[in-house]
Amino acid sequence: MVAAGTAAFPAVDRVILDMEDDGAGHYLYIGAALEMDGPAPALDAVRAHVRERLALLPPFYGELDVPGQVRELTVPPGPDSRRRAYDALPNLTVPGTQPWGLWLVHGHGDDGYLLFHRVHHGVHDGVGLALLLRVLFALTPQAAARAAHTERPAPAAPSSARPARGAHAAQEARAAPPPERAPAQRQVQGQAPGQARARAGAQLRHAADSARLFLPGPRRPLPPAERAGRRIVSAVTVPAAQLRGAAAEWGCSVLGVHLSALSHACRSTDVTGWTRERRSRGIALPVSLTDTRSGPYRGNRYSLVRLPVPWDEPDLGRRAQLLAREVRRYQDPAVRSALARALGRLGTGATRRFSERLYARCGVQTTVLPLAGEVGFAGRPARHFTGLNCLPAHFPYQPVLSLHGGRAVCAFTVDAATPGARDLAAYWREALDELAPPPRPERPATPFPAAPSGPSAAPPPAPRSEPPAAPSSGPSAAPPSGPSAVAPEGASSAPSSGPSAGAPAAPEGAPPD
Repeated sequence: MVAAGTAAFPAVDRVILDMEDDGAGHYLYIGAALEMDGPAPALDAVRAHVRERLALLPPFYGELDVPGQVRELTVPPGPDSRRRAYDALPNLTVPGTQPWGLWLVHGHGDDGYLLFHRVHHGVHDGVGLALLLRVLFALTPQAAARAAHTERPAPAAPSSARPARGAHAAQEARAAPPPERAPAQRQVQGQAPGQARARAGAQLRHAADSARLFLPGPRRPLPPAERAGRRIVSAVTVPAAQLRGAAAEWGCSVLGVHLSALSHACRSTDVTGWTRERRSRGIALPVSLTDTRSGPYRGNRYSLVRLPVPWDEPDLGRRAQLLAREVRRYQDPAVRSALARALGRLGTGATRRFSERLYARCGVQTTVLPLAGEVGFAGRPARHFTGLNCLPAHFPYQPVLSLHGGRAVCAFTVDAATPGARDLAAYWREALDELAPPPRPERPATPFPAAPSGPSAAPPPAPRSEPPAAPSSGPSAAPPSGPSAVAPEGASSAPSSGPSAGAPAAPEGAPPD
């Protein structure tokens, strides 16, 4: 595992930044929205708050332009203003090339306001973003100082989200740790025989999984033939207890439940047939390669893996069990070490090629963003916390599951031309309701944001069964590209949602079971 404070994997950052130039129309920002009660503060109060909190952080963004990067957005009032507010967030533009921004959003509803923080994926992965948000939006200065306590990375690159090629190459050369010194690449010398065998076995399995990426893969495009180039958000809020209840009922993890529900949403809205291909595509999952107990850090510290989806398993509970078993493999420290070791050896070109091969075999990428501790503004806690994913051009949508304060929000960033775009969250919830009935609410729950009342023409739920456990088939490891989804056991982490970029990976940000 890569220890906090090391210079991670600059080739991954470079690949994500280089995606800007390929003309495909990638959207490479990740972010999160805090939905607040009460009257909105003055913009100057938000700027003063940001200045105070950024003083607790390393210089992530170079020279700061707080007035230029902390802005306002007003949504015209109306019955669907809440939905339109969330749809506006993944389409915001900023003058220049600043890698981050914070928006005070008015008009999303009659009883509150939004605070939306967005950052380029080349600057942060999902875990880094979540750690940063804990500092920016902790309820008290003391809690913010505790969240910022550990790491002080090397000075940041220039404030542009797109450093000059020469400058970035020099930064990459300076940042790359010598192979023999990187913690994840230490020799097994001095380890107990059992540890050495486990590490060697994990490296062999990883090599075999990576070799499978060179087999012929599907070629059918996933996004619709005509893309809108404009993104919308399909999201739904459920009690976190419902996810945990489903995990307990089926004897699997919360992440396994999310993946099973996601597979149902994918198949129910599939117009290109990718979920029924003979060479089936899987789900890409980022795996964190850092100590998530650290303070905020700059850069991407994750790798990516492909999880095979048992599409022919009609029972969603059994599907959740099988997917959770695949994920469990990446919580093994030996496997994570093998992923980090392999990723650390790849240069920019090899990372890009690995990424492309992985994406040819995946139909969607997801991540999980659990946020520890209360967040809010001016001492008032947020009523909702929603992560928003990036959207590489080769995917029609990318979801992120956010967990905070007893609520779970599943939000899909979707190209507006994708058929069934508005139904994705409703299908995800339909699957969750089949896996475990929602707990009785203390008061009526409000959809968040406004979601369709129900998916159209949904297939009838399959009867539950408890077939005997089946052996797990190992996923093929591949390059990194996005949010985080699986973290080491016992670690609190946050997701990174990301674009293409790649080298082998390990799950980051696994939610508590």
